[in-house]
Formats: sequence, C-alpha cells, structure tokens
Amino acid sequence: MGFLGWNGPEPNGSFVYGKCTRMSTPEFFFLRRANTLPFAVSAQIGMELCGKYRTKLTCPSVGDGWHFLLEPRTTVKKIRRYLDQIADTDEGKKAIDVLSRVVDESCTPMATFLYLSFSLPVEHGGMGMDAPHVSAVYKHDDSSDISDFSPSSYGDILAYDVCWPESGVAVSYVGDSPLSTDSVLALITEKIPHVYLLADDVLSDMEAFQDFANDVANGMCHGHHLIRHNIEIPRFDGMMMTAHDLRIHLADF
Repeated sequence: MGFLGWNGPEPNGSFVYGKCTRMSTPEFFFLRRANTLPFAVSAQIGMELCGKYRTKLTCPSVGDGWHFLLEPRTTVKKIRRYLDQIADTDEGKKAIDVLSRVVDESCTPMATFLYLSFSLPVEHGGMGMDAPHVSAVYKHDDSSDISDFSPSSYGDILAYDVCWPESGVAVSYVGDSPLSTDSVLALITEKIPHVYLLADDVLSDMEAFQDFANDVANGMCHGHHLIRHNIEIPRFDGMMMTAHDLRIHLADF
C-alpha cells in the first residue's frame, strides 16, 4: 500500500522528514492529484502550488477564502525535474501532460481561473486561446516594447490578472464595481483595450462569462472563435489582490 492509498510510483523527493514524521512534498502532492482528479482541477492545483496564494485545494484549513503567499511552494521547473524520474510511467506521463498547462507566479485564484479558462484546450473545458501572461506586472520604461501597458498619469506600475502583450489586451477582475476596489488606480490605462470582469459576470451564469470572453476575443482578433467554457467557477470571499498584496508582490520588482 502506497502513501495514503497511492499505489503509483514514489520518486526521490516525494517526502520531507521530521522527528517521527513524514510529509508529502508539493511535487508528490501534484503527482497524486494529477492522476486522481479531472484535468482542469489538476491544472488549478498546479497553478496554486506554483503561485503566490493557497486555497482549500491545497490547504483544507483555509476554508472558503484564500491566503496570499510571499513565495510559491514550488515551481514548474522543480515539478518537471521531479516527474522526469518517472517519465516512462503512465502516472508520470499524465502528470507531465497536466503540468504542460501550468505556469508560475499566479497571484490570485481569479488570475488562475482566467488563465486556465482562456488557455486550456477545448477537450479539457477551456477556450483554446493563446496562453496569456498571468498576474502580469509592468513598470514604465520608454525603451520597453511593453511600455504601452504602463500608465503615464497614474504611476509607474500596472498589474493585470491576465494579458496578451502582443495583442494589447488585458483583463482584470474588479469584484462588485471598478470603483470599490482599493487597487483601481493600478488598473487604469488609456493605452490598451482593458476588459474589466465584474463579480456578476463570473458568478452568475455561463452566459455572462461567455459574453465577457467574447469581448476579450474581439479585442484580440475579430475572427477569434470561442466555445462555451465549462470549468467550475471559483467562489471565494475575495478573488483579487489588494493594494497591500500588490506592494508585497512588487517588493523585488
């Protein structure tokens, strides 16, 4: 019998040991979940383990909210190096397939939700669009190709949940109203199409989210076709970074 009913491989680096204790590493946690849960949920878990937040998906004690983290618990590179040990097994292949859709540094559950909703292939419930940048933060720099993503009148820093720099489109979740969040000034720009996602758009029904997604696709390319998305919508008490969280995130910028 394997770890907690797991009968698959246990590569080196699966456990950390303390006095009379043995705990699963984030990498082993991902391996097991990727082989027991639906693809989209497994990808959410991968994004969370490699991101700067945690929910009950990876830490049940969090409850229905979420916690912002200063550092991610692991990275895509670390997980891939761990899985390479079992790349010739069915379990390893399945986990590597899920990991191919995961990226580092997502900062909120909503950023992960948007990233996966847009980028996962159709067969896994996504929209099959080009993968955006997630939790993207830009600093104004006149010499940069992405300087248009930075506001000229509201400060030097601009942050988006997801964005496509090449297409000049960004998306931010702003909750009940763009005017009610303490980070609204970090979201204002006159330079690019910026689609705001309100709470009602994402929490009410699929029709509302589909209308929103069509706006994003039209901003990128008028001919872009979207299918109806069917990833389970997250429901947390708060799904956006506060100004305080943003300052911490930018500490090493």
